[in-house]
Amino acid sequence: MTTSRVHRLQVDAASRSCGDEAPTGAARQLRRLVLALVNREWLYRALIALATLAFLHVFPTILFVVYMGTQGFFDYGFFREGPFTIAVFYGTAELLTIIAALTMFGIVVPIWEGLRHKRWRPMRLIWFGIFNTLVLGAVLSAVARSRGANLVDGVVFLALGLIIAVHIAVLLNESARTAFASLIVVFAIIASMIAISPSSMASLLALGLRMYRVGGDIPVTLVRQGETERSGRLIFLGPSQLFVQLDGERQPRIVEREHGLEILLGPTATGSTP
Repeated sequence: MTTSRVHRLQVDAASRSCGDEAPTGAARQLRRLVLALVNREWLYRALIALATLAFLHVFPTILFVVYMGTQGFFDYGFFREGPFTIAVFYGTAELLTIIAALTMFGIVVPIWEGLRHKRWRPMRLIWFGIFNTLVLGAVLSAVARSRGANLVDGVVFLALGLIIAVHIAVLLNESARTAFASLIVVFAIIASMIAISPSSMASLLALGLRMYRVGGDIPVTLVRQGETERSGRLIFLGPSQLFVQLDGERQPRIVEREHGLEILLGPTATGSTP
């Protein structure tokens, strides 16, 4: 074999080698990119975050059923006739639950991050510390002035906020397995709170109903033409019915929302001053 022929064979072999390695290198880079984008750990954590949001979205439903049970009524029409209202109410309740937890105990998140990753963010700690101190101080002041059932309701509200804030900190800083375990613990604790003190959990929903002025024991006066005015407390204002506890009666009454019925809400409805 001549020298020129040997050189030509070496060049052809080198060309084939380069042609084979180029696609292999590109495929390897593509594989690395896909693995980076679809990291199992982050995927699992994203799924757990979605499960957490789903639970917080369903949580008001659970509270509503508990509220109806403690008040002695059940409104089928609310679930059947008001899907949009339910979606708006539950979405708002979900958002307010997260905001309340962070405004009271949000400092747990940067503290957990610093302890877990040895990465401290002083400004974040300062801002969370100041804001949480102000909000938590106001809440604790209100709880301290409470008596009896209201005191228990305040403690339950604080406990719920702390539980959610800790779970958010775990979700942002720990592994997917730990975050999943945290979600299970949150389920178990909240289920225990509902079983132990259903009236306190129902009071959380009553707070939201009072905010929207559709229940929660706000004063109400029913005025129907040709009849005597009846006053009492509005338990819940449904799409087609209202549930009221009229003065002088022991059991709640279901009143159909019909033409000619005027519903006056608020302290002035009963003739008292605001």
